[in-house]
Amino acid sequence: QWMIGSTAYVADHADEDIRSMVNLDCISYQAAEPDDPAYARARLYYTVRTDVVDDLAAALKLYTGVTCATGESNRSDHLSFSNAGFSAAWLWASTGGPAHKAWDSVDTPGNVNYEYATLLTSGVVGYLASLLFPHEPRAPELTYWGWRQRGTADTDRPQASAGSRGRG
Repeated sequence: QWMIGSTAYVADHADEDIRSMVNLDCISYQAAEPDDPAYARARLYYTVRTDVVDDLAAALKLYTGVTCATGESNRSDHLSFSNAGFSAAWLWASTGGPAHKAWDSVDTPGNVNYEYATLLTSGVVGYLASLLFPHEPRAPELTYWGWRQRGTADTDRPQASAGSRGRG
């Protein structure tokens, strides 16, 4: 249905105070393995380059280590917002994949990499949080227990329960 929803949404909300739109489309396909340098890459597209593109790319690098290649595109839902004068960007997995094909499904083995999608989503959440709560950014540290800010005591992290699984 490509862009019907975004076109209708923009038409219905054109008079509202929309600050920007970030489209997370096709962010879960990643053919590379985590130890491959290609794993920490994504694509960030725009129609008109605005601060949201550069700020989001910087946040993804800071919070997740993901480097974004940027470029122009008029092929996704961000276009409707950009055409209406709103700042918009489209985050997409670096390796593309089977986007919008008949076999583009969670039922297709190897099609969805939930860890990669979580990585990209974490970077976007970091970006959005920095807009709501401006501060001097500090890169988080990835631990067994997930994200935590550098400098917090090890005793602050939760203890594993008897039924939890550990890594290696």
